[in-house]
Amino acid sequence: MTNFLHSRLACIAVLAAGAAAGTLTEQDAIRIALEHNTSVRVARINRATDSLTLAAAKAAFLPQLSAGAGLSWTPAGDGALANAASVSGTQAIPGGGSVSGGVESDQVRVVGAGAASLGTTWSLGVRQPLAAGAWRYGQPGYDLMVQRVSDRESDTRFLQRLAGSLGEVRSRYWGCYESARSLAIAAEAMAQAERLRTKERARFAVGDAALIDTLGAALEYLKSQQDLLSAEAALSRARRDLAAALMVPVDSLAMPETLDVSVAELPPAGELLGAVRAYDPERSLFELAYEKLEMQLGQRRNALLPQVDLQASYRHAEPSSTSPSLMENSVFSLIVSYALPTLEKRISVAKARLSMEQSQADIAQRDREIADQVAELEENWNLERRKLASAELAAEVARKKLAVAEKSYEIGSMDQLTYLTARQDAFDALTSALKQSIELKRQEIVFDELTGAVLSRFGVQIR
Repeated sequence: MTNFLHSRLACIAVLAAGAAAGTLTEQDAIRIALEHNTSVRVARINRATDSLTLAAAKAAFLPQLSAGAGLSWTPAGDGALANAASVSGTQAIPGGGSVSGGVESDQVRVVGAGAASLGTTWSLGVRQPLAAGAWRYGQPGYDLMVQRVSDRESDTRFLQRLAGSLGEVRSRYWGCYESARSLAIAAEAMAQAERLRTKERARFAVGDAALIDTLGAALEYLKSQQDLLSAEAALSRARRDLAAALMVPVDSLAMPETLDVSVAELPPAGELLGAVRAYDPERSLFELAYEKLEMQLGQRRNALLPQVDLQASYRHAEPSSTSPSLMENSVFSLIVSYALPTLEKRISVAKARLSMEQSQADIAQRDREIADQVAELEENWNLERRKLASAELAAEVARKKLAVAEKSYEIGSMDQLTYLTARQDAFDALTSALKQSIELKRQEIVFDELTGAVLSRFGVQIR
């Protein structure tokens, strides 16, 4: 039994020495999670993918250029060799219109006759819708406008996933610290039980103690041994959970021996509710969905209008054209077409309007849920505060009672059972105070996740 105690205490001493050499702080855990945590990495990849989608939508406003060339040979007659080259481009303009232009060059050489001809054609055109598909709802501007809202949705989801992942890491970190402190308390209890057992054996050997006292001390030692084994198993599980979240080897985790587990006070109720509502990702997503539905409703209404296109083109060929005059080589046209609104289009408009109403209802419902969450957080916070105060007071009282019990037991004015009860009460109260302080810390983690404060608290940069 003594060897077992010494081996366990030696193991704990090694952990403490490793912790002193380089302990893992909460800030370190957040930093490592940002670099290695799988959920954080996946969230960043998804965010980068969505950013590329926005970049692709912006690229639709870049000029589209094309070039071509060809060479042909006609052997009939004197033989003719022809080559052609062309360059053309199109540029989208705000409002759904486009500008296009190009130049084509053709050269034909009759080999037998030694004659050659060269022709070049210049062209320029402008198209601008005036009704359906025009202005705010013209392409590719409308798609870019929608994609910008989608990008904001992606940004909100990324923040939501990031805050949730970091909150999980923090919870595991403090759970690991709680297990480490519980193990230290269990080790101290076992050391005291070992000293008591040794002392009772010595007293029994000289006839100063009864056999029942020696057996009671031995039983207490066995119980403390079991408690120590349970604490070791709990710490091992907590370390594995934290290592899995940080994607690091378990052996690299060294928890501090002691940490400040204090938490700040909650802000006033109205301020807290405002902070949660301003940050809440779910509410933001509902608002962005409403904004997107509003744009879709306008686009579907615009689709009911007739198609009216204003077009202007200029084409000049050399040397066939006699004059490069703008008016002589230009064509202006107004093309109107109208497909009677189908029932399907009108239903689409009605569905978009109903979706907007549903989105408004979702926002109102989320506001009620936020108010309930904040009220529950405040209730839990105040309750855990009172529990912690009671637990700390109980631990202090139990420690004083144990000190009195130890002196009384030493002088023989207290029986062993009463002393062991006081001893167990002291360690139970100490463990309870530890658990209560960690529980309040978890409430702080929930608060930070609801308000997004976890990002500012640890200086997390997302750009």
